[in-house]
Parts: sequence; structure tokens; C-alpha cells
Amino acid sequence: LKFRLGMNVLRDALRNASVCFTDRAEMKKPVFYDMIHSNNAARIRLWIMLKEDMQDLIEVKMLTYPELKTSEFGRVNPLQKVPAFLRSDDVAVYESYVILEYLEDKYRSRKPAFKPDTPEDRQVMELMIRMHDLYVASPNCTAPGFSHCQGAMYLSYGWHGEARGMDLKSRAAKLEEIWKQLAWLNNAI
Repeated sequence: LKFRLGMNVLRDALRNASVCFTDRAEMKKPVFYDMIHSNNAARIRLWIMLKEDMQDLIEVKMLTYPELKTSEFGRVNPLQKVPAFLRSDDVAVYESYVILEYLEDKYRSRKPAFKPDTPEDRQVMELMIRMHDLYVASPNCTAPGFSHCQGAMYLSYGWHGEARGMDLKSRAAKLEEIWKQLAWLNNAI
């Protein structure tokens, strides 16, 4: 009786192990959609580089501007912007903050941890992220002719054209805004 019970346990364990192995083999890697000069995508790029084993677990696709406008990428991110993240179950996630929150939660057992231990330290971290997102990186508009403040450092008519480029007066105003926000943030923390 003990032998038969032991064999049944072994058989069930092997069956479960083969199912787990098959499921693992068939699982797709999640995909991170990136662009070489996107500061918002750079957050996720940096997280992947620094978090244990993520370079092996997450596929990275580097996109170009024309690829952002394809219907294929539009199914991943309807705003047709990076970053975007396609989970292994084919659910699309976009916006860098949301992607990072998901990744840090999903892989919280991997080191290092990127969330501070105390509520006070997390509050400072959240403030810094929010200031960047609202006042430095975001134009709060995706229409042609609008650009984020940080674009003042590199968006020119000569290279990016009229739809994305910025005249000198606009660049100066946006650089002044960046300085104002960084000075405020520096005083606040």
C-alpha cells in the first residue's frame, strides 16, 4: 500500500512538473518598446539594466519614428508613443510610471528594490517623479507643434521639422520653465 501510494504521488508530481515545464516553454517573453532618445522609455531601460536577470526575461524592441505610426504599434499603444510594454499575456501597458509600477510589483522578489522603505522617502520619490512628468517631460498635448519642456534642449526646425521643432523664443521659455521647476524641486527636498 505504501509503495502504491508513493508511486501515485510520484506519478502526480511528474505529471504536474511536465505541465509546468510545458507551460514555461510556451510562455512568451514580455516586450518593452523603446526609442533611443526617449527619456520616459529610458526609465524602463534603466530598470531593466539594473534589476536582476531582467535582460534575459524581457524582450526589448527599439523603434523608430515611422514605426510609432504603424497600425501594429497602435494596437500596443493607441497614443503611438513610447514607452509601451506588452505583457506575456498580450495585455498592453503604457505610460512609464504605470509600466514601472507594474514591473516593480511583478518582480519585487528580484534585487535591487527600487522603492524606498519608508512612507516619507516614498513620498519624496513620488514628488520627484510627478514634477518631472508634469512640468519637464510632458507637453500635456500630442498635437503637432506642442512639445515637452525638455525638448528645448534638442528639438530644432532643422532636424525635426516644423511639426516637432521649436523656435529660439519657445526654447528659451521652456528652458526657463525647466530651471524654475528644478529650482523649486531642489528647495522642496
